[in-house]
Amino acid sequence: MKKHAFAFAICLAAVTAFAHEHGKSCDMGKGTAISATGTVTCQGDDCTFKTADAKTTYTICEMSKVDLPKLSSEAKTVTAKGKLITCEGKEKFLIDSAE
Repeated sequence: MKKHAFAFAICLAAVTAFAHEHGKSCDMGKGTAISATGTVTCQGDDCTFKTADAKTTYTICEMSKVDLPKLSSEAKTVTAKGKLITCEGKEKFLIDSAE
């Protein structure tokens, strides 16, 4: 029984450490609010948002609250609202809504 308790404690510590590191990689609480008009393009799991004037392209955060594959497949211009956050040392667009 002590072996099981020890193994459980080790697993719990490993999961906690991993979750803590994952949380540090993307700062979801901070960021600059943004509203932009443009198109969403996805290739596999990697999605980008290109502004309507084609001057700026943002990498979209995978934690966005919208259906990115659907927006990409519709290939229409949308107005996306969210914030620019730092994730794994890169600026990403966390989209909260798109119309």
